[in-house]
Amino acid sequence: MPLNLDIRITNVSKKSYFITSDMEAVANRVATSLEEAQRGNYIARFNPTRYPKEAEESHPIVSLAPGQSKILHIESVVVARFKASPSIGGTVPPGKYVLQLDLRSEDGFAESAPDDEAKGRVVFLKTELISFEIPPNVTNPPECKK
Repeated sequence: MPLNLDIRITNVSKKSYFITSDMEAVANRVATSLEEAQRGNYIARFNPTRYPKEAEESHPIVSLAPGQSKILHIESVVVARFKASPSIGGTVPPGKYVLQLDLRSEDGFAESAPDDEAKGRVVFLKTELISFEIPPNVTNPPECKK
């Protein structure tokens, strides 16, 4: 199930930070509830395929002052099945879930460095939990062709 998400990043610190607008989901975790996710009990983990960016694409570095927010447009994936059975390994059956994404800067900061935090550079972020639902018995899933 492709996911096109708008993720709001808010600086809740008292210091300015820098992020790049090219952050990507590098890992997704799905849990059956908030409590299970807080315990680290995930039913599925996905590492989305990453494709190289076009050379001419620009990914500006954005400054986030304390209290300031920025919306990042993130593409990700959850491998869903729309029938409870048969069980298929690596897929998520119909039901209500929570999703957590690990986001990483793709190009904006060439490599993570020990002084990133001191310089206010954010290379890696973990989202808060996002609730979602996979409906049961969908006969023509979105964006699938017969």
